[in-house]
Amino acid sequence: MACGKTTLGRAIRDAMPSMIWFVDLDEAVERRAGMSVKEIFATHGEAAFRRMESDELYRICIHSCSIGRRVVVACGGGTPCRKENLSMMLENGIVIWLKANEERTLQRLIEFQDSRPLLAGMDADALKDFAARNLRERTPFYSGANAVFDSSYLDTPEEIELTVRRFINEFLECV
Repeated sequence: MACGKTTLGRAIRDAMPSMIWFVDLDEAVERRAGMSVKEIFATHGEAAFRRMESDELYRICIHSCSIGRRVVVACGGGTPCRKENLSMMLENGIVIWLKANEERTLQRLIEFQDSRPLLAGMDADALKDFAARNLRERTPFYSGANAVFDSSYLDTPEEIELTVRRFINEFLECV
């Protein structure tokens, strides 16, 4: 959460528009459900959201085989915590764990707190504790990724441009 998956994914798509198809998994779930993630959580609960998320991930994996472009998927932070999701991602591509430093992560969580249902009503200390606990709990799943990439620097246009270049050079240069 707040490591810059969507920001980086969109910037990669913009840098390579004819070669990359970008999907934000939360946005794909929202389109299919006809409501926001926040509304899904409020109306149906987290378990229902996670099922929708898994279903949409499966659709994306199936569809990506037929489009003739590489697919970059920004999945939610909880997506790989379901074993079947992580397996599906590993079977269909390279899984990259985006890791931002603690200071940047907390800054982003505070900035976008209103759009994240799991963070409702938390103050800065609670957000920091939540982020640390979440990372501890999710690290065993995230460590199944093929690679780790530092996504700490995505907060200005200049940082985004440099980070995108690094990402492309490291993972997509053969595209």
